[in-house]
Amino acid sequence: MKILVLFNDGVDVWDAKDVTFIHQVRCPREMPKIQDIDWVGSDRPVLATADGCLRVTDIMIKLSSSPVHDYQPSDFPFAPSVLSPKVSFYMKSFLHHILWKQKFNTDIDQQDDSDMIWAEEQLESLDDELRQFLKFCPFGTAERSLHVSRIFGDQEGCIFWTVSLHFLKQAKFQLLESTSKSDDHLDKQNIKQRNPELFFDQPLDTSFDSFCDNDVYKKLQLDRVRLHLSKRTTYSQTQQCAERLLLLGQTDQAVQLLLETESENDNFYVDSLRACLIATIQSSGTSQSIIKLVSTNLIASGRISEGVQLLCLIEKASDGCRYLQGAGRWDEAVWLAKATLSEKESQEILKRWVDYL
Repeated sequence: MKILVLFNDGVDVWDAKDVTFIHQVRCPREMPKIQDIDWVGSDRPVLATADGCLRVTDIMIKLSSSPVHDYQPSDFPFAPSVLSPKVSFYMKSFLHHILWKQKFNTDIDQQDDSDMIWAEEQLESLDDELRQFLKFCPFGTAERSLHVSRIFGDQEGCIFWTVSLHFLKQAKFQLLESTSKSDDHLDKQNIKQRNPELFFDQPLDTSFDSFCDNDVYKKLQLDRVRLHLSKRTTYSQTQQCAERLLLLGQTDQAVQLLLETESENDNFYVDSLRACLIATIQSSGTSQSIIKLVSTNLIASGRISEGVQLLCLIEKASDGCRYLQGAGRWDEAVWLAKATLSEKESQEILKRWVDYL
């Protein structure tokens, strides 16, 4: 049985059965720094090196595979994922910025010439239509960066630029609208001729959660509650659905769920009183001051969820968000803000969350 031993400056190969030393390789003298090691066969070590290459070697670590870019084949397809980090970085820089400038030069060290040439050759294999689109992206750097992230399979970049582009489009459209209103010499039809549909994508996917528009977010939460309603089997699940519906302003459905509590349940009396309270508040606004006082007392005594529910009943959800934030329940505060408040009010809550993070 053979074992590999990884050190900071190299790798040793030992025969564990005979406890004999077989071979070693030192970094960076003999090869780039080794980051990790493993076996792909009983006599085939694989080394992950700092140049982004997986080197499959023989047991003596004398023969190994080499990075693709060392060969620089002329007919190699566009495949950024198999290139070294340095070449990949050069290609990203070209696609993000340099290729689209009318005047540019590449000030690089002599030792980097081969990497730069290899990067340029790779870019030449890009489709002409794609190159043309990247050069004249309607929404500039953000849209170009999104497409470059997709080309390189950069998941984090795709997420960041998708969200950024979504909100930048909206902001640009609002700026154009405000400009058209303030400029008397601007044609009133100019904003319509710009085709507003270009500025508004489909709503962000539900995976973006709190970055979604408020209306989309509220609809998503309602859909989730209705799904839970159809699957509920226990009293606690019913209570969770009732609380969510109450916070989302669906008071009639919340009352109906509270009234479903069985008479044998210990919470039957409390749930009945809660149902009566919710129904009464909907028909009378004179009790708001009392409700607010009671909710404040509940929150002060540690029953934050119950107090916030009462605040939502009297349309004081913004106060509820502040109480939740004060208690350190930031996720719940953001959920409530996105699901109940206006865009402007929810942004204030999100700003406080960002400051906290």
